Amino acid sequence: MKKTGQFKNKVVLPRKHVIKLLYKQLNKIAELSKGKLRKIYQLYPKVKMILELFYEFKSILHSMKSVNALESWIKKAGTDNFSHINSFITGIKKDFDAVKNSILKQESNGVVEASVNKLKLVKRIMYGRCSFELLKSKTLMMSIIK
Repeated sequence: MKKTGQFKNKVVLPRKHVIKLLYKQLNKIAELSKGKLRKIYQLYPKVKMILELFYEFKSILHSMKSVNALESWIKKAGTDNFSHINSFITGIKKDFDAVKNSILKQESNGVVEASVNKLKLVKRIMYGRCSFELLKSKTLMMSIIK
């Protein structure tokens, strides 16, 4: 049984605020004051390390820095003993050429991937229910409506 005040030093953040940490700059998250963030860092120092690694990786991708910056990030991130980050690094190493090209080149297949995902969704929803003609007309209508 919990005693009253047992979790007095804990900082509880709703899930949506944690997700905002990944997608927004820290100073643009209204719900997260500097004091609250400082307290989180004191109670959970690993959170600060993980966020720093995340922001550094994000800046490497967005600023189109050299591949050397990515390689040094991999070495730096690999020294910490975070299983999820080590798994992420393993994935980067397996497909290093693709990651390297995403840094060096501006071309992206994101638009194509989005279209393919929409088509797969429609196909999955309609599987076994309709004819090919109906599937074809539905996908054509989707491309017109955009």
